[in-house]
Amino acid sequence: MLHESEGDAQGLRLVYRLFDLAADGMDAGDLPRLLDAVQLAGFARGQCHPPLISRR
Repeated sequence: MLHESEGDAQGLRLVYRLFDLAADGMDAGDLPRLLDAVQLAGFARGQCHPPLISRR
């Protein structure tokens, strides 16, 4: 990934991870706990694209 490669070139370790709640067996109610866990693990959070919400 371009951003990870640039981070390496700058001496920084950047890790991008897609979190797909449905694929991971979670729903929107799990989001606050997931975000807390990500922060506790030392990751910064960013959102590159607006969330897609299924209206089925």
